[in-house]
Amino acid sequence: MVSTLEQALLAATLILNGLLAGASLEKAIIQLPARRKIGLRAMAEYHRATDLGLGLFFYPPLGLGAPVLTWAAAAALFQGGDVSGGAMAWIGVAAVLSIGHVLTTIGSARNLLRLRKGILPEKELSDLYQRFATWSGARSLLQVSTFIVVVIAAVSVL
Repeated sequence: MVSTLEQALLAATLILNGLLAGASLEKAIIQLPARRKIGLRAMAEYHRATDLGLGLFFYPPLGLGAPVLTWAAAAALFQGGDVSGGAMAWIGVAAVLSIGHVLTTIGSARNLLRLRKGILPEKELSDLYQRFATWSGARSLLQVSTFIVVVIAAVSVL
């Protein structure tokens, strides 16, 4: 039987990873493709106003909070040892996927943060958005995968 702390950590992990996966999919499926319709300059202005504006207070806590909670839930479940081997394996996979998510977030952020100083020339914007889209695609895949694996872990714990 898992403790109340383990249940709470797992529930919070599930919620935060779900929010993160949703935000990531929205960016990958809806926002980033819009650059082809509105143009790179308009997209850069949009990201300066959103991701590099109030987004700086929203995305980092969400993007770092989900993996930290995933690692905490994994540590608590491993330490408690009161769950099946399957549940421990699933939460372990989620913890490893979270490492990949953090690394791909660093790659994504490194590109987008170049817009803080201003709008780059068109060729540089094109290269920047190509790199950002590549990193963001990998990040979205990892974040959605992490969420799915956390769901499976939570169901396994029940």
